[in-house]
Amino acid sequence: MKKILIATTALVATTGYAAADINLSGAAAAGFQYFDTDIVEEKVVTHFDYTLTIAMSGETDGGLTFGTDLTITGSDTGTLNGGDLVAYIEGGFGKFSAGNVGSAVDATLGLGDLGFDGLGTDNVAETLVDYNDQGSLMYKGTFGDFAVAASYNMSVDGLDPNVGDKANEFSIAATYNMGDYDFGLGYDERGDTFTVKAGANVSGFDIDALFSKGEVVANTKVKFAGMVLDTTLADTDVTAWGLTAGYTMGATTVTAAYSNADFDGAELDIYGVGVAYDLGGGAKVKGGVASVGFDGGDRTTVADLGITMSF
Repeated sequence: MKKILIATTALVATTGYAAADINLSGAAAAGFQYFDTDIVEEKVVTHFDYTLTIAMSGETDGGLTFGTDLTITGSDTGTLNGGDLVAYIEGGFGKFSAGNVGSAVDATLGLGDLGFDGLGTDNVAETLVDYNDQGSLMYKGTFGDFAVAASYNMSVDGLDPNVGDKANEFSIAATYNMGDYDFGLGYDERGDTFTVKAGANVSGFDIDALFSKGEVVANTKVKFAGMVLDTTLADTDVTAWGLTAGYTMGATTVTAAYSNADFDGAELDIYGVGVAYDLGGGAKVKGGVASVGFDGGDRTTVADLGITMSF
């Protein structure tokens, strides 16, 4: 992380104020993606993307921390997105945030993905989690081994086909850590969705399981390896679940994953395996291969190999 300390003459000359600072952090990924499908003309393509986060913070005389985070993302498609802006105030009571905060369930419960850019093995299991991921206000608090998060959505533009034309919806999640084991439970008002997660980290093995059940009331999308699968289902009951299991040997981690989403009897599933090698200094080489498809239909093989960098 690169830090730039901003201390103006007025700020330095004023007593009773803590120094404000601006932190710059970022991430980048570059590599190759493979799609075994007729949807795309080229089966092997290059891909790169980056993320830049500008974090500004300060401290009140009473010891409260306040600040704002601006996240800018871009990729080889030329798309530049600087819309993720969050402001917050934090203290012993927890952290209140406003802006593009998403849902409490998405911020707390989820699975890891495979590959350097993500093959989407987590996205199928997180169909409902992603569908409900909207919010403009959020609270997070940690109390010993317990942690809670609650979000509220007050802003919907009505233009995104993945977002329904209604707001005033809440999301809540709670987690409990018990040494090598952790558990989580969440509820999203949008879609009336319940989500449960359990995980364990024992003897080098890292295992996570996720289960969600709810309803899709507007169009939703599932993304895997750079491609987006649109499902134009409305008022559809959905059951989604997934499992990941990884083992770390020194700098190498091998992970296997399986996810399934049932849209009123139409089942979509994906399974795959990935490998990551830690080069140190924030750089990793990652790759993976996965197979995705609807039950009884043709399957698509996706794969990628590349390097990820964090700064």
